[in-house]
Amino acid sequence: QAHSGYVDAMVGGYSHTRSQFNRAMYACRQPGSSFKPIVYASGLDYTGRNPGADRKLTASTVLDDSPQHWLSADLSEYSPENYSGSYMGPIRMRPALVMSRNTWAIQAFTFMQPDRLLTGISAITDLPEDQFPRNATLALGSKEMTPLQMAKAYAVFASGGYRIEPYLIQRIEKSDGEVLYESKPEDHKKQRVLLEGTVFLINSLLQDVISEGTGTAAHLYGRPAAGKTGTTDRSTNAWFVGYTPNLVTAIYIGYDINKSLGPG
Repeated sequence: QAHSGYVDAMVGGYSHTRSQFNRAMYACRQPGSSFKPIVYASGLDYTGRNPGADRKLTASTVLDDSPQHWLSADLSEYSPENYSGSYMGPIRMRPALVMSRNTWAIQAFTFMQPDRLLTGISAITDLPEDQFPRNATLALGSKEMTPLQMAKAYAVFASGGYRIEPYLIQRIEKSDGEVLYESKPEDHKKQRVLLEGTVFLINSLLQDVISEGTGTAAHLYGRPAAGKTGTTDRSTNAWFVGYTPNLVTAIYIGYDINKSLGPG
């Protein structure tokens, strides 16, 4: 639940008899493009908090979605490609996120640089800054996350910019009805980590992902919904993280070993 932090449902695997490992809580996997909204929200929020900054990232920022080549610190070449294999040229953030353009994400991260982004990324995910790589692959989801961590991060968008810790137990009763434990709202304090303007923009962008972008299969007729797909190299990990005004869901599909799910 986006506003309370209560976990309504959790699935840790497809067969309890074959494995009791709870992947929802403990399986760390690269989230791919589903991490892009976290990076973009961090850039938008930095810009909103620093109006006089020398570098800004806004929903109208234009960057070139074209083949790019970088030289890594170890002198190896890095050439990110879009999932479709096609390119759109100079475009703004909205079509870049809606159509999940990888080269645009890399350029946005390179333009803003880690020092302007990692504070916001850390605040949204509730993870220390030193856990994130300081290179542009972070924009494509190179940092491994669990489904629960991704749901917690997206709950910041759904709740209006507040971070809240997920919890699993509301109440414990004895057989005679005596309450041994009951969760109280004051035990789950919210902390604002994003500006209202940032949340408005991210919600708008991610609603477009559902209505006309890579996440149209998650469209809910008659209900507002937002979210983002994610796929990693060779389709080893496939994600969807999305939300309605009240509920956040993170879905991960993949093998326990580093094995492709196959084409398409």
